[in-house]
Amino acid sequence: MDVSTKYKEQLKNNKLKLAFVGMSNSGKSYRAKVLQRELGFYRYDIDGAIQADLGFSSMEEISDWMGYPDSPTYKEREQKYLELENKHTLLTDFDYAGNIVFDTTGSVVHLPQNTKDWLHQNCIVVNMEITDDMIEKMMSAFFEHPKPVVWAGFFNKQNDETTQNALKHSYPKLLKARAKMYRELAHISVPASVLRDTSAQETMNIIANYLKS
Repeated sequence: MDVSTKYKEQLKNNKLKLAFVGMSNSGKSYRAKVLQRELGFYRYDIDGAIQADLGFSSMEEISDWMGYPDSPTYKEREQKYLELENKHTLLTDFDYAGNIVFDTTGSVVHLPQNTKDWLHQNCIVVNMEITDDMIEKMMSAFFEHPKPVVWAGFFNKQNDETTQNALKHSYPKLLKARAKMYRELAHISVPASVLRDTSAQETMNIIANYLKS
């Protein structure tokens, strides 16, 4: 069964498993909330599940806990975060009587291959793709409202360089590397700008049209 037919069949039977992937601040959570509010989807918030496990009340607290990638505890905490993310993403025994949307984290592409394979095989994976001109906006959003970041080795700091300067030139490299990995994980890539300000039904129609093309 091709992906477009699978999408129609699952939706018809109220058994659709949809997963949004993409950069932080690309609109994944907002889009998932629209589907929840307007079409009754169950929104599975992976960031929220990680946050609860760590005992924090906000993503800002997790960001403070992880720290910058040159801090002495970062590697250990990055690994802990990924372990929890993997636990809450690979739901092999998950069953829900209704449509569900997985609101994944930006670091989903850094999870083990078997977890990414499971997501691809069990969900219709939609990459909310950003364009190059959006990277600058994401840079500003990242520094204004920090979120926990799994750098996965993409942070590079010279001996005489400040952490802030290293972040500014390392973050775009991380985003561009992830962009390729999101495309590889997803069934379709839809520009985030195309989905912005759409209703839930419009979102579903756009996804259906991209799956057919």
